[in-house]
Amino acid sequence: MSSVTLKQLAQQLGLASSTVSRALRNGADISAETKRRVQAMAAELHLLGARGRELAQY
Repeated sequence: MSSVTLKQLAQQLGLASSTVSRALRNGADISAETKRRVQAMAAELHLLGARGRELAQY
């Protein structure tokens, strides 16, 4: 299965890449509904699995 990029996720949701990025980071300036939509789609597309690798680097 090919990887889904943040840009592709944003296009599918009709949002800006920056909005998707902030929603995935649980930004305070993003509405709860937008966060829910982004996180649900990211989970469905298995995009959230990469976050564990990011955390391991720090």
